[in-house]
Amino acid sequence: AKHHCYAYRLGIAKERFRACDDGEPAHSAGPPILGQIDARQLTDTLVVVVRYFGGILLGVGGLVQAYKTAAADALNHATVITAVEKKILEVRFGYDSVTPVMNTIKSFTSDCFDYQFNETCSIKVRLRKRDIIAFQDAFRILKDVSISVCSQENS
Repeated sequence: AKHHCYAYRLGIAKERFRACDDGEPAHSAGPPILGQIDARQLTDTLVVVVRYFGGILLGVGGLVQAYKTAAADALNHATVITAVEKKILEVRFGYDSVTPVMNTIKSFTSDCFDYQFNETCSIKVRLRKRDIIAFQDAFRILKDVSISVCSQENS
């Protein structure tokens, strides 16, 4: 193999990326590969195109088209896994609020863990990021409930 050209984009905000031409003329390989990743709005994705010299001189335009087509073909045959951004929240409350708290949590998610029933109660829930404001609003009528964000994760 003469060239191992690649591009990747990483992160929820798609902030980390790289495009490598690996000895091909500048911007003729890596950027067209990255363009195919971006056209599909993918992240946490790496595409490597390996080129053997076959004796045909393609020119810069031909190289751009060849790398773009190879990347598109690979991505068209790939299985895309959709990850949902979630946050872990801790709900703290008193014993008097157990029933309304549990009913409200169940209306949003069944992904609960780390139940603590001591002097005060707490439950951790894994919730889609887009549902957090509505989740917090649902508890505003209960006086002894507090909610804090613990961490972020993808699933």
